[in-house]
Amino acid sequence: MLMKNLIVFTLTIAICTTVIAQDTDNNNTEKEGEKSRTFKDLFTVLYSKDLNQKVDDLINSKDANVDTIKKIEKLTSKVVDLSEIKEDQLDGVCRTWYIPVSCDNKINSLVSALEPILFDGILIDYSSLVEELEDSIKKLISEKQALNVIMSDPLASNDEKNDAFLQIKSVNTEIESNEKNIDRLQKHLQKKLKSLGINLTAEQVDQLTTRIDGNDFAKSIAIFDVTKQITLTLGELMKRNSFSKQTAAEYYGVYLVLAEILGYTQQQMIHNIDKVYLIKLDELKADAYILIEQMERKKFDAPPEFQKNYENNINVSKNTISGVDLYKKMLLKQKKILNDANSRTSEQIDNAYFTYKSYVTAANVSSYIQEFSANIESLIAQQIPEIIPFDNSRQRALFQQISEQYREMSE
Repeated sequence: MLMKNLIVFTLTIAICTTVIAQDTDNNNTEKEGEKSRTFKDLFTVLYSKDLNQKVDDLINSKDANVDTIKKIEKLTSKVVDLSEIKEDQLDGVCRTWYIPVSCDNKINSLVSALEPILFDGILIDYSSLVEELEDSIKKLISEKQALNVIMSDPLASNDEKNDAFLQIKSVNTEIESNEKNIDRLQKHLQKKLKSLGINLTAEQVDQLTTRIDGNDFAKSIAIFDVTKQITLTLGELMKRNSFSKQTAAEYYGVYLVLAEILGYTQQQMIHNIDKVYLIKLDELKADAYILIEQMERKKFDAPPEFQKNYENNINVSKNTISGVDLYKKMLLKQKKILNDANSRTSEQIDNAYFTYKSYVTAANVSSYIQEFSANIESLIAQQIPEIIPFDNSRQRALFQQISEQYREMSE
């Protein structure tokens, strides 16, 4: 039966290929154009359905239960390794195969391998899908502009104009669908964050899903969320095993590892601001200055009918510079917020390590873990990015423009 189906499929492909070849031989360009439009329309419809399905799947997905016991076991296996590095750090010398290395780098290497244990969240998918929808809208608008040219072309036939009109109508429907899906995603994310104890306005959620560091923040929330669940489980385990001093020490060691992972996550966000986002924004700004200089020279020698075009292009580049300055100001504020939060986390790490090395009992571990859980909530609140208070619609447009240009540079 399988062989029979395969033969039928192969024959079908062969027949289709022959028909297309015959059309080509007959120079039937009109039919070829119709086929091309049909395939393009079919692809557009399938792509649109694909995006709608992605949005539905994400919104309808149920949060998987986090296996905190399994995660605690994985983290416990690294407690001794981390403790040994911390001891070497106090002595001022860390080694790998007897070669002196940076203690901070050694800790970061260990912690970076553990970070995926905590990153179970799907929050990062919201920003990625919103970006995909916005890119789709951008392409559809370009397609609509090309169709509008046909509509205003005096040489275009009535059939061509009618075809363009119907396609414009279809494109408008898809743009509207994408805009509605963005709104659905942002409202659902707002609701999801609220369930984690993070109350954001619609404007805050909008910026978080479009700004260039939005994924970093989403990832940090996901890690904080799982960390909080683990600390709650640790508290329950301590109640069941209050008789065991060794178990208490192990569980407190997990707390030490968690604190290090949180600190590492904050440091990575700070690193991305310094070494990725700000650098690329400076490149955008430098490119804009170069374009202005080139267009100023061209404008000087250009005929009068081209003067206005050059002036408009110069203004676009000036707007890019203004937008970059606005974005950098926002990121530098966020860096200060993260640095303050990381200082608090570092204090927790030091306190956790010295407590771990001192006399540990089930009673004080339980209280420390409760305190740690409360600190996590305050750290999340402290790390929420400040929202840019746009003075006008122009500033908002500049912000979106720089986000799009940044994404294009990063592709």
